[in-house]
Amino acid sequence: MTSAPKITVEHLIKKGLLHPDAANKHRGKHERFNRILRSEGRVATEAQVTGFMTMFGGDLEDAVIGYLCTAAGVEDRDRLQIVSGLEFRFDSEAPNKRSIDLVIGRRDEDAPTTKGAKSWTPVVAVEAKFGAMVNGGHGYCPDDALGYSNQAICYALHTCVDDRLDGTVKYVWLGNPVDAEMLALYGPWGRKGIHRGDFDYQTVKDAFDDQELAKDKWKPATWPALGAAITTALNAQGLAAEAEAIVRFLRAGGPSAN
Repeated sequence: MTSAPKITVEHLIKKGLLHPDAANKHRGKHERFNRILRSEGRVATEAQVTGFMTMFGGDLEDAVIGYLCTAAGVEDRDRLQIVSGLEFRFDSEAPNKRSIDLVIGRRDEDAPTTKGAKSWTPVVAVEAKFGAMVNGGHGYCPDDALGYSNQAICYALHTCVDDRLDGTVKYVWLGNPVDAEMLALYGPWGRKGIHRGDFDYQTVKDAFDDQELAKDKWKPATWPALGAAITTALNAQGLAAEAEAIVRFLRAGGPSAN
């Protein structure tokens, strides 16, 4: 009887599901990631999940890109890769220290990897959330320093995060499922962003109009649906144990996982 494989970062690299070079950038976190993969201790944080996703390769990366591109309405998926928002910002040398979580794009293989090279062409920009509120505040967006803004507005309406994240890029909000009524009223973040209960504050009420414009730019994606896409893709390759561990790491097994 064959024993179940021990799922670790190294095991996933050997299976072609993680990029060795990308995984090496997070080598100091491997043991912590291994404990999460083995379901030992706490669940992964948002930052750990998005960091782990930047390591994806092979069929795993293809499954994630496929799901997020479908959510975004992107059909041309040739040579697309997942990169962290921090690496994307390094590539642009943008002065703003804020970054979106993930970028799906194409890299110019002939370009240098030095700061400010602008070797990445973004196709989809992804903000990943579990139960947290949409980050925001007065002066949050450099383009609107005197008023209230938040991630949903700042990222999708302005180019202050990176001038390449303009109107040609599709935006995806990857989060917990939001019921149809909340989705229609407020967008994929539901009541985690600005809502009508905040209208006691005039500056927030004014920003709601901007959020309404931004709402139309964000396409919803959910962790459970992402988990299902990963499970389907890896099960087809005989990697059910690997799929289970990865989906658990991403807290993508359904609402109860979040």
